[in-house]
Amino acid sequence: KPKFGWFVLSGSGDEKLYIDDEYRTYSPDSRIELSSGTYRIRIDKPLHKSFSTTVQIKDSLLFALNPEFEPVYRDLMFEVADNAEIWIGGRKMADGSYRSKLEYGVYQIQTRKDNHRLAQMTLEVTPETTGPIILPAPEPITGTLEITSQPIGADVYLNDIYEGKTPLEIKVLIGNYDISVRQNGLTSFNTSVDLSENEYEKVNASLSRTFSAKILSDPRADLRIDDVNCGKTPA
Repeated sequence: KPKFGWFVLSGSGDEKLYIDDEYRTYSPDSRIELSSGTYRIRIDKPLHKSFSTTVQIKDSLLFALNPEFEPVYRDLMFEVADNAEIWIGGRKMADGSYRSKLEYGVYQIQTRKDNHRLAQMTLEVTPETTGPIILPAPEPITGTLEITSQPIGADVYLNDIYEGKTPLEIKVLIGNYDISVRQNGLTSFNTSVDLSENEYEKVNASLSRTFSAKILSDPRADLRIDDVNCGKTPA
């Protein structure tokens, strides 16, 4: 007469099964053959309390277990302005918004963005925690550019983006900028600045009128203008 029976666990497949504290691999609804007797069963499931019970395996019989797990998490939505990065527990999760199931506990949350001072908060996730959770946005780190020109009224471009006309005073994020000052009929003025926090950088653009000239010589000769090689005549 058989001195064994079968144990079957119904689940989603992400559970970990322990029989008498020994880990056992299993597939949902598949039979595990066990000698007849009493066994301690523990089942660990992510984001849920462990389930523990005792089962009695009898000769030639099937014991089916369909445990009910108690959740220990909250499904939360996080949002931050300016599409900033969201970091939880030292790991980047998303940009701008993030939804996740977080187990009950305390979490360090940061928001980050280039040329901004990171913002952070401590969040304790409990059964009463609800969302959406609006995270503090990173603080911009800025400096100031004062751009003037002779004559005034020229167009100002920062990294090829139009910002206004001279004279112009503008607060911008720290970093490198290519500055171009332009006015029709005049030469353009181009320069670069590396702006630091709270720095006040002045840029004065001197624009001059342009003209066309044709330079000839007999015979052909090397041409230099302000000691710069400009090729050969005619030019």
